[in-house]
Amino acid sequence: MTVHRVPAQIGLPGTEQSSVALPPVALPPVPPVTPPAVLPVLIADVPAPSAMELERPRLHDALHRLSDGEVRAGEVRAGEVRAGEVRASEVRCVGLWAAAGSGKTTLLAAWARRLQRAGEPVTWVRAPMSGQVRPADVWRQVGEVRQVGEGALASGVSGDGVTRYVFIDELDRAEADRPGLLGELVRSAPGGIRLVVAGRTSPGVGVTRLRAAGALVDVPPADLAFDRTELTALAARQRVLLTEEETTILLQRTAGWVTGLALILPFLRGSDDPARLVRDFDGDHPAVSGFLRSEVIAGWADGDETTLLRAAVTAVIPVDLAVAVTKRADAGAVLDRLAGPGALIVRESRVETAGYRIHPVLLAHLQAEAWRRDAVAAAAAHETAARWFERRSDGTDALEQALAARSPGLVDEMLDTVGVDLVLRGTPDLVLRALAEPAALAENSGSPVAATLRLLLDAPYFPDRGRAGHLLAGLTAPLPTGAGTDARAVVIEALTAFSAVTSDEIRNGLAGLLAARNAPGRRADLGVDLLAATAEAWCRAGLGEAAQAEAGLRMVTVAARNAGYTWLFLLAGDLAATAAARRGDWARAGLIDDQLALATDAQAHPASGAGTSVPGVPVDRAAARAWVALQIRRYERCEPIDPSVLERLVRADPMVADSGLTVPAQALLALSALAADPRPRSELESLNRLLRENAVAQPRVLSLCCIPWFDLTGALDGRTEARRVTHLVEAVLGADSLEVVLLRSIAYPPARGRHGAGGALEAAATLASRCWRGSTLVSAWIVLAGIAEENARPAEADARLVRALRLAEQLRVERVFLAAGGLGVALLVARIGRLGDLDGFASRILTLAGRSPGETRPAQAPVAQLTERERELLRELPFHQSVADIARKHNVSPNTVKTHLRNIYQKLDATDRARAVVIAHERGLL
Repeated sequence: MTVHRVPAQIGLPGTEQSSVALPPVALPPVPPVTPPAVLPVLIADVPAPSAMELERPRLHDALHRLSDGEVRAGEVRAGEVRAGEVRASEVRCVGLWAAAGSGKTTLLAAWARRLQRAGEPVTWVRAPMSGQVRPADVWRQVGEVRQVGEGALASGVSGDGVTRYVFIDELDRAEADRPGLLGELVRSAPGGIRLVVAGRTSPGVGVTRLRAAGALVDVPPADLAFDRTELTALAARQRVLLTEEETTILLQRTAGWVTGLALILPFLRGSDDPARLVRDFDGDHPAVSGFLRSEVIAGWADGDETTLLRAAVTAVIPVDLAVAVTKRADAGAVLDRLAGPGALIVRESRVETAGYRIHPVLLAHLQAEAWRRDAVAAAAAHETAARWFERRSDGTDALEQALAARSPGLVDEMLDTVGVDLVLRGTPDLVLRALAEPAALAENSGSPVAATLRLLLDAPYFPDRGRAGHLLAGLTAPLPTGAGTDARAVVIEALTAFSAVTSDEIRNGLAGLLAARNAPGRRADLGVDLLAATAEAWCRAGLGEAAQAEAGLRMVTVAARNAGYTWLFLLAGDLAATAAARRGDWARAGLIDDQLALATDAQAHPASGAGTSVPGVPVDRAAARAWVALQIRRYERCEPIDPSVLERLVRADPMVADSGLTVPAQALLALSALAADPRPRSELESLNRLLRENAVAQPRVLSLCCIPWFDLTGALDGRTEARRVTHLVEAVLGADSLEVVLLRSIAYPPARGRHGAGGALEAAATLASRCWRGSTLVSAWIVLAGIAEENARPAEADARLVRALRLAEQLRVERVFLAAGGLGVALLVARIGRLGDLDGFASRILTLAGRSPGETRPAQAPVAQLTERERELLRELPFHQSVADIARKHNVSPNTVKTHLRNIYQKLDATDRARAVVIAHERGLL
């Protein structure tokens, strides 16, 4: 209580006034005067566009739902919908709840400006809004202003029948002081108001019924992440050109997190080595780490960071694993407290990934920080995790954790336990990474595990047989007596069998393999047993037992695919396809090729791993072969192929040690370049070198290339050289192969009007018993249709063309119609519209060839070949000289020159000398 001294003046009548001091008096406190309430201004301009703003049509759906569900103006004026009423399925609010740095504000501002440009009234509420603000205060201020243009405010009246969009950012801060605020805002909003709100965490009070009624629609946090197309466009806007590989790395490292991309792009623009900067960029980048510490980790409770530094050993952390590595029984509770839709840690409810997922940016930061603070504890946590995953038979994560522990001994131990299984199941990327470690690179390090896996990844082709023999010599392990043998001994015997060359070596290898497989007491292992069966089939084929070999490979492909041994399926499938093709069973070979293509169509590039860039480390050759087979199928179907990986495979093997992988890749590169290059002299030279050196070892590659090779040789080097191509193909594929019969029919065309023209080709095509590829059979029927057309047998030509079309549709080999001088395309142009159910397929081929059904170009001969004399005279045409001059130079008559020129013009489809010169230049003839 405050004590006041109050002076008193007492006046007495007839006397002088005098001052009298009174004793102290205790008085009650004076209550403070309450000033009138002053509400802070809530309304602001829409934020200006940021550098990260980008048109993102895929995110507009939520905004469209908001506008499509709006209450009509007439309903508001008639009082049919009043404030506080929410109709079923009427969208009144859209919410964006995501972690810091996810681009919420940028997206909200972009939406607001999009609405403004459409003439819609927009109001932006200043953020952060105080939790003491009541919904009525918000609507009172919103009712007093209306956004009429970017940055312009004008007075307006709430409830005027015009839908008004109100944007509130960082609403979660106000919700923390006033739980349930969003629900109050939606329910109390005047008719016609639509809310767009954002925050780091989703409100937990008062919104369940709104969501159930469809009044509140949430945009999933994952949708805010940038995808490949958006990242490419954003980088281009900031004058940064990203390669496909760099784009992939950035998306993997950031998961499309907007702030991470915003931080790295300026560095890339000013970097001398952007590729290296991309490879090194992750959550441990100083700019990213600073953001995470200030915006994410700063909000954690005491002790949570220490727990997360121990628990963050992998992207998805099961609770049991978190308890094991942190030694805290409440580790799950810590993770759950930090998780949520607006955090960088989210709950994973799926059975196969149950636990808590850490965003890759935060994970990289936590792991790097853990090693900085206590390297011993960080290594121990990863080792604990490796053994935890090993006990659960999760080989992939066990080896991943061993690598993260930076312990060569632990890596070798895990490779011994799970390495072979990882390779056989088609996930050798981790094995390749482990073999790339400095300790594993030393081949004399004494680790039989690393040597075994190196050999397995090279089998059965062993490009470097000297090195393979050296490694095998160090792995010789005689079978123990009585106790049986382990899986590694069987693997070593299988590798020995694969490496055998001579008949005696093959027999010895097969005997050792069968003894290891049938050793008494050996524990069965399906993957190892299937590998042994593949090696046995390899030996049977080497001994001439083709039927037994194919039967064994057929069993392995079926069992391996059903059991999930993808690598083994690809290896056995490649061997089976080659065996079937050698036997002339093109149908089965093509079927296996298609199965291999399907198995690799959705997989990552097999040559993009670490193994391709580290000398001495093998690539995943089985997956690479299957991937090349897929590209061949795409080429035959006129679909885009990926030359970058083909080029990488070729560069990785400059000596063509593994011709089964490198030669098909080189051939496909040459064929694709031939299809795009109007002056293909260099492509012809590439094909000449490649096929003359490797055709004997790679007959299926020769069958793929023989027709375009023959065509190009005839066009550029003349008929004589083209016939030499035919002789080489005959020597490799056999005189009775359909490929050879077809080339002979083209090289030695039957005389016009000759009875039985094309009879040998028709007989071979009808039997199709010696055909290396199904596409060759289609080509044969196209040429037969052309022969019938030239001999004025239209009905026969129609029937043969339909047969070729139907077979091509079945095999999906559209490119064959573009070969042989475009004969198939010319035949289709003349018949389109009269092919019944095949018209659609024929139209697709014409589109691929750049032809339209209305064109009436005459059908060309199968190959526009020039004789040696015609080629000599063609070289004279670019010079200004008369026919007589040319005749004198070549010692022939002018009439002979004229005859040759007419033939040249006809073969080049030219009308005069100038046009012939232009076409000859385009084709590389001059």
